[in-house]
Amino acid sequence: MFGYILYESLIQYPKVVTATELTKRLKIGYNAASLLKRRFQLFASDQLPKYKKLTYEALSDQFKDFLLPPNENRDITKIMAKKPYTCVDTVVLYSAGERASQGRKRYRHSGQTASIYLSEKLGGRQVGTLVQTIAIKQGPVFFSSVSNQKADTLGPLIKEHLPTCTPLFTDQGYPWLWGIYKNHRSVNHSARSKDNRFRFARNRWSKNGVHNQVAEGNHRVLKTAFAAYGYIKPKYSQMYLNEFSFIKNANVFGLDLLVESDDASTGMRCRDRDAFAVNPRATARRAVRIERKGFVRKIQKKRTESWLQDSFHKILFNSQTFDTIQKIQNHNGFGILNSSTTILKAKKYELPALEKYNSFWLDSNTKKFQRNRELEYQKTASKIWSWIQAGRTKGKQYSVIEVCDELEIHKITAMTILRKWIKLRLIARRRIGFARYDRRINFYIKPLKQELPLILYSKLKTKTSKRVTRNEK
Repeated sequence: MFGYILYESLIQYPKVVTATELTKRLKIGYNAASLLKRRFQLFASDQLPKYKKLTYEALSDQFKDFLLPPNENRDITKIMAKKPYTCVDTVVLYSAGERASQGRKRYRHSGQTASIYLSEKLGGRQVGTLVQTIAIKQGPVFFSSVSNQKADTLGPLIKEHLPTCTPLFTDQGYPWLWGIYKNHRSVNHSARSKDNRFRFARNRWSKNGVHNQVAEGNHRVLKTAFAAYGYIKPKYSQMYLNEFSFIKNANVFGLDLLVESDDASTGMRCRDRDAFAVNPRATARRAVRIERKGFVRKIQKKRTESWLQDSFHKILFNSQTFDTIQKIQNHNGFGILNSSTTILKAKKYELPALEKYNSFWLDSNTKKFQRNRELEYQKTASKIWSWIQAGRTKGKQYSVIEVCDELEIHKITAMTILRKWIKLRLIARRRIGFARYDRRINFYIKPLKQELPLILYSKLKTKTSKRVTRNEK
């Protein structure tokens, strides 16, 4: 029966095999079919990390020392022509309508999708499912159930599945990824048209080779397939998503990768090791290992009697209410502040800049326009730093004029960032040729450190004492 559900799930993809279908096909009760479905979901959840590890290693080898042009307005279609597109997006699988909220309209919560929660007057309980999708073009896909779209929720999931060198394409709902992934590009789905006859622009879905259609296509497949279930409670959502991800990845990679490991991890018996030593092809091509005949002695221990229920509880999703979600004051909430160890190890001339950075983002009185202006500086600084570091590995130095031309920024913006780096001894100025001129105008940039510390670049006005006139004296 387990072999039947495995085989039917693989050949019927993207259609899912429900418990009702198992009841009719196998002629068993609904409770037995549900238990068989749960066992298959548990099997899929156990095998899915192998596909995740394989994908992570493949992306690390594919995009090692890879860097997209720092100018986001440059077309990257030819650069990514023969490389896999990796897209990230979120989708609401089941939402709470007005009927679930007893006639109340959806309550708008800022910073996250509001349709998965009930109204606050009903307790704000999560009844819908929000799915985080990590998809690769013509490759694997991974679905994760999340409670919100905060950076501290989605950031660890993305970093766990994808190496930081991966070219990552999203919509503009992930503005904080530039600080983690140097090859991150986003497309504006709400871009307005310059022609007054139209509301939206034609390139709002794909612009300069940047699109998010790989994740959008998987969303269509996911919604169509899960319509067969009708509704899934949020706590069981991760089990169903793991099953669907496993079936998709098994069709991409195959099943042989699940048993291609060492003897310790697979638990291969002595009989199988002897057969493998005599004829390696006999077991290397086999997707299912042949075990020894006879029954295995049952271990009579209380902690192993309910192993199935314990395994289910490890995969269940912990649904939340809107009140339990933490409110973050900084701009992304994921790896933004300088840690205490970084501050302790900092040198005397670096310490004021690091402390000023932390106090700026922790201060609740900071204006919104100041945060947005500092974010633009941070994004530009990270692009300049990644570009000059890539040139350093190639034995090439870039000048200030080349940086301004490449990123299409004003020289005042570039010099504001570079002066901060010179003051903190992050870079050094080098003369261009043998001409005698003022090196404050143009110079070669030589990085002196490997990592860029978190510092402020915008000029903030400090509160000064009021000037006293002669009459007031």
